[in-house]
Amino acid sequence: TLTHLRLSGNVCGSQVGTAMGHMLLTNSSITKLDVAHCSFSNSGAAVFSEALQANRTLLSLDLSGNLITQEMGLRLVSTLIRLRGESPLTQLVLLQNDIDPAAQLTIQNLLGGEWKCKNSVAGIGMRKRALPHTAAAIAALTRKQVASIESAFHYFDEDDSGDVVAQ
Repeated sequence: TLTHLRLSGNVCGSQVGTAMGHMLLTNSSITKLDVAHCSFSNSGAAVFSEALQANRTLLSLDLSGNLITQEMGLRLVSTLIRLRGESPLTQLVLLQNDIDPAAQLTIQNLLGGEWKCKNSVAGIGMRKRALPHTAAAIAALTRKQVASIESAFHYFDEDDSGDVVAQ
């Protein structure tokens, strides 16, 4: 089963970009798609925005070095924000596109701290931050933090039943 597809550097144009986007609407095996430097314009990238709404297997999408404007970059990111928690995508790369520093900052602000962003002269790369496993997060707590959490728990556990009732 094909899980990684790399077409980087093939000057395909927007028609192939549109076809690749349509393929992602129904594909359930590709987890990494690299279509950097394939001469996709906004029309080719627009279908990727649609595909992100339907596809539940794609983890990484590289659209670097295409002809994507900041408006389309913002549209792709807005799609990710709407799908928060639904989309498995953890990496979106839009480096070397027509995305100016102001739009890069807007994208960073829209994504918030959940994503790590790497800005460049013309474009932005984004990677979703990995959340620590619960056990590791608990092990990293200091005694003072544990005491604060226990205190807050006991405050809301009015009848000492172990059930917390939010007020």
